[in-house]
Amino acid sequence: MAEDTVTVTSLRPHTYDGIPRPPGTEYQARADDVATLKNQCMAIESATLAEQPAPPPAATGATAGSPGSFTPAGAQVPATLAAMSGLTALPATAWTTGQHVATGDAVHCHWNGTAWTTGDAA
Repeated sequence: MAEDTVTVTSLRPHTYDGIPRPPGTEYQARADDVATLKNQCMAIESATLAEQPAPPPAATGATAGSPGSFTPAGAQVPATLAAMSGLTALPATAWTTGQHVATGDAVHCHWNGTAWTTGDAA
C-alpha cells in the first residue's frame, strides 16, 4: 500500500529527504511530514529574521565636542536641524567656540543655550 502524499511547493528554503528545496520547488511529500516541514520552514524564517541587526536607537541627546556626539552611543544621527528638536543638549548651557554636532545632511549645528542653531558655536 502506497503512503499518502501531498504536493508541496516550498515557500522557504529547506531540506526534505536529504534534498535541499529552494523556494518555489514543487515536490511530493509524505502527508504526515507536512507539519514538520512547516515548522522547519518557520524556524528558518525566524533564524533569518534574528540575523538582521537591530536598527540603531533614536538619538535622545547631543554632547558638545569638535565634533560632538549623539546619545545614546550608536544612536541614529538626526537627519536635519529640524530633527534636532526635542534632543537634550549636554551641557545645557551654550556650547563653546567650535563645538558642534553634524546632522545626517552634514550640517553643523550647536546649542546656543536655548535652541539648536546652524554652524559651529562662536
